[in-house]
Amino acid sequence: MNTKLKHGYQIIVLCRVGHSTAVKEIVGEQLATAGLTLDEISDQVDTYQRLARVVARVRCTITERSTLVGLVRRLEREPAVRSVRWENLSEKESS
Repeated sequence: MNTKLKHGYQIIVLCRVGHSTAVKEIVGEQLATAGLTLDEISDQVDTYQRLARVVARVRCTITERSTLVGLVRRLEREPAVRSVRWENLSEKESS
């Protein structure tokens, strides 16, 4: 198995609208601290439910994936976060 091969992942966070900027900052800081580059980060606001969906895309090796697990655990502790998960991206989605 090639541990240097980078795979695409996305982290999806559902939080209160007013906290999406803070969530994006946490994601950026945690990834930068680990030496990972954020490929893309965006948010979509649902004003009716007053929630924001923050999606961050990153590439990392299998060994660096523990950073994503730590980030998800960190975001779970944020009071404004309703849900958080990370998932693999297909080759087509991550290019």
